[in-house]
Amino acid sequence: MTKSLPSTAGMANETLTLALQSREAGNSRDARRLRRAGTIPGVLYGLDKDPLSVQVQPSDLRLVLIDNSALFNVELEGETVPVLIKQADRHPVRGNVTHVDFLRVDLDQPIEAVVPIELTGVEESQGVIDRGVLDHQLREVTISALPTSIPDVITIDVAWMGLGDTFLLNRISPPEGVSIVSDHAAEIAVVTIVASRGSVSTANAAEGEESGDDAGSDES
Repeated sequence: MTKSLPSTAGMANETLTLALQSREAGNSRDARRLRRAGTIPGVLYGLDKDPLSVQVQPSDLRLVLIDNSALFNVELEGETVPVLIKQADRHPVRGNVTHVDFLRVDLDQPIEAVVPIELTGVEESQGVIDRGVLDHQLREVTISALPTSIPDVITIDVAWMGLGDTFLLNRISPPEGVSIVSDHAAEIAVVTIVASRGSVSTANAAEGEESGDDAGSDES
């Protein structure tokens, strides 16, 4: 199973430098041998330099993942460079990282990154209050920004949404220095709220009560 790991804002974590070791490029059998020996194989690439086959200690990599420091430093053969964890392969059952790709970055050049989308205002949304079904269709988005400006998440407020409303991608206002990468933002739904059976029944009951009240008023 392959998972793209989220990115983090801020300067490269100078308190955290991940030590990498060089390894011979090999096949899947060699990679399994490394994992049995207690190390995780990976690749360091980017900035128009030749890819380097590397390995890292699981305990060291765990510190990066726990600290959520997607932008940090790695040290290899005396050279320290800022990187992102671009992609990690995980075991489909155990969930542990089995391979990791490190991407060298130029802190002065924008890059693209995949960032999760989080929602606020769900409980205040009239559509949710009316027992509609909120469908969070787009859960991550590709953005372009300097490595030091990549946010942890893109947060959107859905408190304004009612039954039948759609939050389109072009409605997102990203942080300063961050842009959404999409040619069809005006057509891509991030969140929709659709009527459920319960919300329709409630609406019909409310309409019936109003009709009854109106009829009572006419009789008086």
